[in-house]
Amino acid sequence: MNARHIAAAIALIVAPDPGNLFAQIILRVASPELTYSSSPRGNGMGGAEATIPASDAAGTIANPGQLGLFSLDNLFSASTYTPKTKMLPSLDLPYTMSVSALNAGINLQYLLSLPFNAGIGVGYSRTYVDRGEFLITGPSGPTPIGTAAWNESYENYSAGLGLDYYVRLGIGMNFKQITSRMPGIRGDGTFGELTATPSATDFGILMDIPVPDIVTGVSGMPLSIAKGIDPFLDVSLCYVKLNVGGEVKYA
Repeated sequence: MNARHIAAAIALIVAPDPGNLFAQIILRVASPELTYSSSPRGNGMGGAEATIPASDAAGTIANPGQLGLFSLDNLFSASTYTPKTKMLPSLDLPYTMSVSALNAGINLQYLLSLPFNAGIGVGYSRTYVDRGEFLITGPSGPTPIGTAAWNESYENYSAGLGLDYYVRLGIGMNFKQITSRMPGIRGDGTFGELTATPSATDFGILMDIPVPDIVTGVSGMPLSIAKGIDPFLDVSLCYVKLNVGGEVKYA
């Protein structure tokens, strides 16, 4: 599992004896749901939830640095996809996805006397992708002898730190537990359900630069276009390293 993407491999299974042919082509993908956008707001913005500060709880999945900025101004938020949102509807595939997330944070100014704003936050999120079940047949005929599930899920346990001193900086980490189930060829040569339970870590930084506020703070003069009309210009910068972990092994 590399820093940015999950490796995918296609295995072509060829059996010399047609009587023992359980499956001809098996598509093996190591937790592809880790690359899906999990935020409804982010989906509507073309997957930009990692870069733009937001109070959407699911944004922490794309960039845990969101949790740090969230803690400066918010106490609690929760978000969810409509249960079992259909994926790839144009292809009429039975794939569904559900996401739930919640964040809690507190500005430390409420508890401590600090010369600048600082906040801490924690969060939890879960993503589940269901691709249905495969029927397992034996070498003697097409009669099903079992089923194999194909689903992917992961849980994030998140922590974040926010700082506000001229610029707003959010730093965060996701600790991720993954469960992947898919049909495939077992070690004994039979076709059935394979399971992998790897773990991974995300690290994210999100910086929000409120340009008019900085100019006003440095110059000591309010930056106004006219009475009651103030300019708004925020620049956002981010760095995210997702899904850092070891090998994904199915058994």
